[in-house]
Amino acid sequence: MPIENKIESPPQDKSKLPHESASFIKAFYQHLPVEMEKLLLEAIQKGGISRNEENITPLDFFSLNPNIRNDELKALISSRMGISNPEKTVETISEIFQKSKQYLTEYLHVNLPKEIENLNEFKNWQSVLEFLRKTGTLGRKEKMTFSPYYCATASVMLAEWEYEKEGFQHLMKESTYVFNQLFEKDKNNISRFHRVQIFADNLDRVGILDYQGDWIKAKMNFRGKNRQSLINKMIIKPETTADEIIKDGIGVKIELEDVPHVLKVAQFLPQYLKENFGAQTILFENKGILNPAAKETAKLKETLETRGASLVEDNNEYSGKRFKNASIVCKINIPAKGEKGGMKVQRNLEIQLLPVDSKRSKGMTKHPIYKGIQKLAAYSRLFGSFGDKYLDLICQEAHKETNISPDKIKNYILETFIVPLETTKKGRKKYGWKSHLERLSKAGLLPPQINKIMKARQ
Repeated sequence: MPIENKIESPPQDKSKLPHESASFIKAFYQHLPVEMEKLLLEAIQKGGISRNEENITPLDFFSLNPNIRNDELKALISSRMGISNPEKTVETISEIFQKSKQYLTEYLHVNLPKEIENLNEFKNWQSVLEFLRKTGTLGRKEKMTFSPYYCATASVMLAEWEYEKEGFQHLMKESTYVFNQLFEKDKNNISRFHRVQIFADNLDRVGILDYQGDWIKAKMNFRGKNRQSLINKMIIKPETTADEIIKDGIGVKIELEDVPHVLKVAQFLPQYLKENFGAQTILFENKGILNPAAKETAKLKETLETRGASLVEDNNEYSGKRFKNASIVCKINIPAKGEKGGMKVQRNLEIQLLPVDSKRSKGMTKHPIYKGIQKLAAYSRLFGSFGDKYLDLICQEAHKETNISPDKIKNYILETFIVPLETTKKGRKKYGWKSHLERLSKAGLLPPQINKIMKARQ
């Protein structure tokens, strides 16, 4: 059930473009440089381009070129979907269309216009082309209608197609396999990971026995990513491909008492993973947990290198400055689909190491808040901006799962991730996602008035 039916939120008027992002997209179209249509066509043909050293994809134009011919559309669809005859996939396209609508309405809480909401399937290839043509509004003087919704729906459809094509459904099985394998006896017939208490919907309480014989208390689970979170990841980052995600889909989360315990586990894991999973290219990613210039960091780097691992600095823009942790990242070989005895495949594994003793996070590292932040990032990528009502909706949703005040969550997001763009005559504010706007600004694609706001904040 969509969240609008759970949280009090005034219904939107769908008789005209009800989108909180309408003014952003209108300004975007009015600003279009002369070469924009050529840039868009090139981005569509290549799946993305580099402009002023920034990655730009068709999604960043909020539109499809309205002058594109049917044969060109067919060629583009064939190229992006990796099929020679898309006319024969109308039934499949209808299925991913329904999944796209589900993602938009139930996950991102988008109020789709009735003409999309009531469309259940494509009858033939011509109806697919007619749908795609409704994404085009590049003309400066053309009426916008519902084109941003069509463009967003089509963009999510492409991500849904990638999900189906790449077999993401096997990632959960492989994640489960890796997690369970940690609790098996190692190559020396010793159990290094022990379950103390198992929770169905939370982190298990475990004990880790390192090579020095020290017993380390921890909480632990695997981060099997569901369909919607994987689709979200493909929407948020322009450079993210399905191939990268399927290799990066296995993750384990370990919560430890403090930073010293994090470092102790970090020094244990490289040898353990090499011996039991054939781990290669092992990295310790420092995500704000250690000062890069500190002596202890240099000492840790030397220790890791003796154990076949390297220390690197990493910053996740979607976590914020308060979210300080570390990760062991490596390549491992596991049986495909998590089936013992099956053909071995190489996967990327990330073991997140999180200290829980400090007060620096103030609860903002909780997964429901991180999930809400990613929703805002995806919404902004699809529609350019969002308003106070949508921001409040996301904060209220995170509040219900964390019991943290919606105002505290909102202030954290305002301070860290978003940029106020304008205030309407009714006093309602509109926002943009900071990193998206910075990328578009560097690429020379932002309207002058928004560019001015971004420069004023630097």
